[in-house]
Amino acid sequence: MTTYLKRANKSPATGEDNTRQIVQTMLREIEQGGEERVREYARELDGWDRDTVVSREDFDATARLIEEAGGQVALPKYALEGMAWQGYFLDSEGNTFGIHQPDENAK
Repeated sequence: MTTYLKRANKSPATGEDNTRQIVQTMLREIEQGGEERVREYARELDGWDRDTVVSREDFDATARLIEEAGGQVALPKYALEGMAWQGYFLDSEGNTFGIHQPDENAK
């Protein structure tokens, strides 16, 4: 049985022909509004009102949750030396996504 961490609801907008225009508008708004606009979209589209950045303590716990929910490691956690830890995963539908944990001590 598949357990989803996050799943989009079907809506009348699903499959619209003007998807490219919608995405371009969203990206422009994010560029202008920054992190606050990202948070607004997260609340509006996903009902997500928690942090969108993985803290130093949360990378490994988040990776475990991804795997427990059926995700697979695509590229294991690695250091971006002096900046962060990063890793990539595949969701149950084969989509690739990553998590990024800022850490100036990463090596």
